[in-house]
Amino acid sequence: MKYLIIFLSFLISAGNYCCQEFNSASLFEYAKKNINVNCISPGFISTAMTDKIDDKFKESIIAKIPSNRLGKPEDIANAVIFLSSNQSDYINGETLHVNGGMYLG
Repeated sequence: MKYLIIFLSFLISAGNYCCQEFNSASLFEYAKKNINVNCISPGFISTAMTDKIDDKFKESIIAKIPSNRLGKPEDIANAVIFLSSNQSDYINGETLHVNGGMYLG
């Protein structure tokens, strides 16, 4: 049986840092119990909140994203599904950046 812990970090660097540090600290304790611990760090995702951003500002954000678009909630869901699947059994202690190539670290 596979057990897992998946953290979601957001755009704020401090939150991302805390997620990664907790991930690293808990990794050794949980790995011995067959529990994978990973983080997902989303980039700019199209939501009701980002819909309220001024169009000019939103265009300037999108211009900095190599995939030239905001992410979709489904992009984050797909990352969770992947990390929850058997295809990620040997992935442990990692942060998966789902950001269209715009690394915010």
